[in-house]
Amino acid sequence: NRCHLSPLVTNPELNCIPSVRVPRNTVWTSSENKTLMINCTVNIESDCWKDVSATWCRINDKNECRSMTDSTHFSTAWRNISGSQRMFFLIFWNLSKQDAGLYRCQTQAPVSTLGHVIWVTVTGKQLVLYVSYVS
Repeated sequence: NRCHLSPLVTNPELNCIPSVRVPRNTVWTSSENKTLMINCTVNIESDCWKDVSATWCRINDKNECRSMTDSTHFSTAWRNISGSQRMFFLIFWNLSKQDAGLYRCQTQAPVSTLGHVIWVTVTGKQLVLYVSYVS
């Protein structure tokens, strides 16, 4: 019996699978008319970023994650943390009660990966009372 050793085969595409990190039970709370930024962290080998595509989705009442499309009310942005790690933001402009709900960060390329759900709560408008005393 002869033992054959085959060369170690490495697939560089396996290193290009992103991971999305969001702590479990993440809740963001803000008041109406404010700007709110929620985020997830995406990790991937530093030479794979050119292939990464990510979006945010909102979970509807049928538990479906619907891609966000209203670009006048929100925007997305990336921030570098390190060569292999970036933060992906969903920025709500002029937050309203209708924005309350469940959101997820997801990558679509090179493969689809999902982060944990982020709960967004919106409180009423903050009122500032000015009281003057007359003596």
